[in-house]
Amino acid sequence: MATPQDQHCPSAPRSTRRSRHRALRSIPLACVLAATLLASPALAAPGDGGSSDPRSAHAEAEAKVARIEQQLAEAEETLQRMTVEAEAAGDAARAAEAALATAQEQADAAAAELEEARAAVGETQQDVAALGREAYMGEDRFGDVVALLDSSSPDELLQRATTLEMLGAERVYNHTRQIQATYDH
Repeated sequence: MATPQDQHCPSAPRSTRRSRHRALRSIPLACVLAATLLASPALAAPGDGGSSDPRSAHAEAEAKVARIEQQLAEAEETLQRMTVEAEAAGDAARAAEAALATAQEQADAAAAELEEARAAVGETQQDVAALGREAYMGEDRFGDVVALLDSSSPDELLQRATTLEMLGAERVYNHTRQIQATYDH
C-alpha cells in the first residue's frame, strides 16, 4: 500500500495517485458505516430501548448511509475544487518567481550600465577641468586645436567641439555678467 508521502509525488503516474486517493477515501467511509451500523438500534439488545422493527432499523441505517455518502460526495467535490485552485496558485507563484528573476536580471544590468555611465561622467568632468585649467592658464596657445586634433574618432571630435563651444559660451556669459554687475554698481 502506498504511503501518504507517495500521494504527493509528482513523478507517480496520475492513475496510481487516483487509485491511492480512492482507496484512502474509502477508509473513512468504511469506518463511518461500521460505526453507524454498530450504533444502530437494529443491532441493539432487545431490552435497551431500541426499535423492535428490523425493517425500520434497516431503513434508518440506509438513510444514514445515504446522508454519509452525500457528505462524502460533497467533501470529494470540495477537495477536487481546492486541488485545482492550489495547482493554479502554484502555477501563478512559479510564474511570479520567474518574472521576479527576469526583473532582477534587468535591474542588475541597468545598475551596471549606470555605474559605467557614472564612471564616464567622472572621466569627462576630469577632462573638462583639465581643459579649462589649460585654457585659463594659457599653457598652450593651440590648446583648442590640439584638443580637437587629439580626438580618436569623428564622434569624439564632435563631442569635444561641442564641449569647447559650451565652455566658450559659458565663459562669455560669465564675463558678460561680471561686466554688467560692474556697470550696475
